[in-house]
Amino acid sequence: DAFYYFEIARNIAIGAGSTFDGLNATNGYHPLWLLILIPIFMFHSVGGAADFNPIYISLALSIVFNILSWFFASRVIARLTERTAIRALALSVYALNPILLYGLVNGLETPLALCLFSVFVLVALRYEEGKQPLWVVGAVGGLMTLARLGSEAGMPNLDQPAMRATFAAGKTGIHITSTSDLNKTTQMIGGK
Repeated sequence: DAFYYFEIARNIAIGAGSTFDGLNATNGYHPLWLLILIPIFMFHSVGGAADFNPIYISLALSIVFNILSWFFASRVIARLTERTAIRALALSVYALNPILLYGLVNGLETPLALCLFSVFVLVALRYEEGKQPLWVVGAVGGLMTLARLGSEAGMPNLDQPAMRATFAAGKTGIHITSTSDLNKTTQMIGGK
């Protein structure tokens, strides 16, 4: 999936638009992470098969977002308990979570989304304490939604056969697929 992000960001950076293959338009990405990747590819891409600098920078940025999420999570945990041992244990469980650690190297929006979620919980708690204006909670919530649009929008995670079946049965109103699946989708829609 990271390869798709990187290719789309590269194509937008060179002026080809929101496309993976340079021919067909796409919107199958979480917008905030792509917006962050575009300037990285714009200013650090050299093109060609050995174009690794933007990828290294993106992975380094993922590490930064993970460290920030640990920091903000520690602030949230500190608001929930005064006991140092419990704080240390909770933060260790969070920071050493294998899924979170995988996010350090996967090139996806996961570290950004976790960082914004940590910030969101912190500003929501601060709002409850009367120390944070509501617009800040809304702004961080909006950014969090843009970072991980699929989970916040409640979109089901379906494989291709299940997606086609739910769409054909009228249980989903939008069917997003690749252009390689266009023939099956056209047949599925029929006269609807």
